[in-house]
Amino acid sequence: MEYKDGIEHNQEVEDQDLEEAVFGEPAILINLGQLYQPSMGKDFLYEATRSLLSINIKRAQKIRIACAVYQGFIKEIYIVSQWLKADEWGKYYFEGEVATDELREKYVGKSVAAYWKRGSRIPIKYASYVVDGKKYKS
Repeated sequence: MEYKDGIEHNQEVEDQDLEEAVFGEPAILINLGQLYQPSMGKDFLYEATRSLLSINIKRAQKIRIACAVYQGFIKEIYIVSQWLKADEWGKYYFEGEVATDELREKYVGKSVAAYWKRGSRIPIKYASYVVDGKKYKS
């Protein structure tokens, strides 16, 4: 990590495709923030993405795609098989697996930065999706 003109600079993020993700079905975006490390293994990335989420469970149960996000870019996509309650304070986690190569090619590396306003501390966003040219909310 370097700093240029007082702004955090991350070469890994700069090297990503700047194309915005356009979802074709409901998706949840999970911002990993400081949990993400470029050298982290796929198992740790999965655990960091899926665990102890403060979500609206009724809304989440309609979602099949969970996206691991770092600095506005999708790092990985998971297919959610089920949501489970983690504790009595309303935290949940999902069980699932890495998405198919087709879905990964479609979304990994794409930008979802527009979902977060600068300074937002909310790590979870529900992505909009488009079906037959009509936009829906997840």
